[in-house]
Amino acid sequence: MKKIFPLLILALFSGCSIHTPAITEYSLLTPAPSGITPFSTSLPKSIKLNAPITLSSLATKSIHYSSSTQESGNYLYSAWSDTPSSMIENTLFLALQHSNLFSTVAPSASWAKTDYILESNLAIFQHTIKEDGSSEGIIDISYRLIDLESKKVIATKHFYSTHPSASNNAKGGIEALKKNMDKVNHQVIEWLSITLNQQKV
Repeated sequence: MKKIFPLLILALFSGCSIHTPAITEYSLLTPAPSGITPFSTSLPKSIKLNAPITLSSLATKSIHYSSSTQESGNYLYSAWSDTPSSMIENTLFLALQHSNLFSTVAPSASWAKTDYILESNLAIFQHTIKEDGSSEGIIDISYRLIDLESKKVIATKHFYSTHPSASNNAKGGIEALKKNMDKVNHQVIEWLSITLNQQKV
């Protein structure tokens, strides 16, 4: 009789399965950058983008959130398709190509020799739920434009941008960060254009 109980328990457990929800992946990349009007004439210069330097917590595919109660974490069943650092580089690369500001735009993986390098530091890239119940996507990133010939920093610019979320969940945060990234890329291109025209390149 004692041998029957272990067999019954084994049969019960073998008949049960634990269903784990699938993780949905999201990307910042879109087929065509929005809100960017191409320049009629390119500057006779080339630029290479370096992937943003960031905190270890932002070097993963996790989608981060924080709240007014100082709680922070990652959404369980939603993730980025790539790291924020890589996606930010790629979205800016596409935006710069579309803008026609430079004659050549090269990604960080390229061996091409360019006139400039654009470095950056990413401090914040997250969905934040505020005390009043609303929420927003926040991006905090700084850029440095470097002249490769002189090895000098030509200009630096800090961008802190927010965009309201339609909902206080992963989907709302993702859409807010996408729109916020478009806004920041537009501002970066405008800053580069003004800076280089002042330099009379």
